[in-house]
Amino acid sequence: MSSFDANKRQWLRRQQPIRLPWSLDEQAFTDGCNRCGACIEACPEHIVIKGRGGFPALDFQQNECTFCSLCVDVCQQPIFRRRSEPAFFHHAEVDARCFPRHGIACRSCGDVCEVRAIRFQFGASRMELPQIDTDTCNGCGACLSVCPAEAIQLHHNEVTA
Repeated sequence: MSSFDANKRQWLRRQQPIRLPWSLDEQAFTDGCNRCGACIEACPEHIVIKGRGGFPALDFQQNECTFCSLCVDVCQQPIFRRRSEPAFFHHAEVDARCFPRHGIACRSCGDVCEVRAIRFQFGASRMELPQIDTDTCNGCGACLSVCPAEAIQLHHNEVTA
């Protein structure tokens, strides 16, 4: 990956950090979070990291969110929605770097998707291409760390209140 690509990815990540599951909107989260770090220590998957400004953020490069809710349980601040609501308002998207789009067989993302939101359909190249069902995708991030082409990102859904 060129340094331009790495810089571009960093800039894009800074625009919309992925907050903890069931987090309120960005403004309410950062207004209410006291940056104590309890959620970072509580995460058994080690995906909660200290992000920009010391606020907790999720990093799916090594693992996925299992929705254990330990990060929510240890937090003393009122910065979370009810657990009966969706944990995340984002879903996975696959870009043009995806290996099957270049004639290289790969099903890594589909193999780890527990909710089966990633299915494969034959494309014009006669390769099976991943298709993401955005209604089924729970935003867990499992597909991000296993993609050898780094072709999967999380796309924030528009949420209207």
